[in-house]
Amino acid sequence: IMLAHQKHPNGNSKIKQYMTDYFPVPDDFNDFIYVSQLLQAEGIRTGILAQRRAKPFCMGSLYWQLNDCWPAISWSSIDYSGRWKALHYFASQDFKNIILSPHLKNDTLRIYSVSDSLKSFNAQLLLQLMDFNGITLNKQKINCTIEKNSSQKIIEINLKDLLGNKPKNDHLLYLELISDNKILTNRTIYFAKPKDLSLNKPDFSYQINKIDKGYEITFTSYNLVKNLYIDLPASYHLSDNYFDLIPGKSTRVVISSDNQNAELFNDLKYNCLNNLLVKKNQEQ
Repeated sequence: IMLAHQKHPNGNSKIKQYMTDYFPVPDDFNDFIYVSQLLQAEGIRTGILAQRRAKPFCMGSLYWQLNDCWPAISWSSIDYSGRWKALHYFASQDFKNIILSPHLKNDTLRIYSVSDSLKSFNAQLLLQLMDFNGITLNKQKINCTIEKNSSQKIIEINLKDLLGNKPKNDHLLYLELISDNKILTNRTIYFAKPKDLSLNKPDFSYQINKIDKGYEITFTSYNLVKNLYIDLPASYHLSDNYFDLIPGKSTRVVISSDNQNAELFNDLKYNCLNNLLVKKNQEQ
């Protein structure tokens, strides 16, 4: 059925080709689906951020496609059952009124703010360089004015000045844009391809609270957990998924459903790139 619904003559081979370039390629079918969704989401994210960063040359962005009329391997961001794929979660973040859009080229990192707000405001950009265990190596705060309806470069950094001799594959730069003591948006920057990141076995905990029409889960991690995917039935909608757990930062996810079954959370089913890369390294 899946092959019959694949309408591109070389679609499956292209997915694997691009996956090989950027991600670990799993043998397991479910893992392959998981990674293919990350590949799609990161690819479209690259385009969205570039187009929004190009404001006012580019004043809008659309991606193909929204949803599926049947179960298929496709460009959709919402699958046939109504479940959000990784792309839809990424796009819901990248199309917010105010975002941070980084651009890394030839060891030069440029960080842009993009605002669709019709009012200018004062803000602070917080930059935190840390390793994947959450040890902060450098911290910097930049005062800036975010101009209305604009894309603007806030800072340009040479990676050699930022990282020194530290390896690129086990450090990250965590960004927060703050105004009036409120975090407007955040962004995490990595310096290596996902397949080259030095990820260890995920180490995190979570707490579940019952709320109206669902649950609230608060995650706390002790190392970087890359692209955490919470596997729940399609009748459960998650406010976020396929997200990174940054060590030392708590992440809150709201799960709504009319079919409430607390037993689902006794043994939370999840996947993450850490699991796949640890497995790959063990096999080697």
